Amino acid sequence: MAQEVSDAKNISLKALVDKGRNRVIFVEADNDFIDVLFSFLTLPMGKIVRLACDHSTPLEIGCMNKLYQSIEKLDVQVFRSNACRDMLLLPHSAANCHCKNLKLKIIDDAEPKQFNCFFYSHSWYSYYSTVRCPSCQNSMEYEVYLSEGDSQVGGVFVKKRARVIITDDLQVIPPLSAASISLFTKLGATNSNTTEELTFSIGVEQVIF
Repeated sequence: MAQEVSDAKNISLKALVDKGRNRVIFVEADNDFIDVLFSFLTLPMGKIVRLACDHSTPLEIGCMNKLYQSIEKLDVQVFRSNACRDMLLLPHSAANCHCKNLKLKIIDDAEPKQFNCFFYSHSWYSYYSTVRCPSCQNSMEYEVYLSEGDSQVGGVFVKKRARVIITDDLQVIPPLSAASISLFTKLGATNSNTTEELTFSIGVEQVIF
C-alpha cells in the first residue's frame, strides 16, 4: 500500500542518456508529465517567486526576489487595499481549476475561493474578499460556489494518450517526426555505444527545482 501511495505521487519517464557526458539527451513523456510541464506557463510571477523563496535553499530569480520581499515589508497603508497587496504576493491564475487535476501538484494551494457582493445580479467575481464591487462599491465578501460542470475527460492541457520528446533545453517535439529524427542525429542519439535508455520516477521536488 505504501508503495502504491508513493507511485501515485510520481511520474515515470524514459530518458536517453549520454553515457560519456553523463547527461540526459531527452526524455519521452506521456500526458501526465506534459501537463505538468505546460502548467508552468500558467503560474503568475508572484507565485513563482514565492515558491523559490520558500524552498529549503532559496533560489534567486534575478531581482524578482528582492521586489517580492520589498512588497512584503511595505506598510499596508501604501496600497489601495489589502486585496491589492494580496494580488501581488498571493496571485491566482484562471487556470487553477484545471491545474488541480495535475498528477503532480506544483502549487499545493487549495483551489481559490471566489466572492461576489450582496447583489448577485451585478455578476462581478473576485478571488479576494476585500475588493470593492465595480457596480455598487460594496465589499465582495460573499463566497460564491460555482458548479464544477462536466467532469474532465482525458488530460489537463493535452489529450490523454499524447506522447512527446522533451530535450534538456525544453524543446517539445513529436516522437516520430522529421524534427525528432534530425535532433537524434545531431545529438548522436542513434549511436547505441554512447547512449543508454533509463527509466526513472520524478516527483514535485525534482520538477520544480
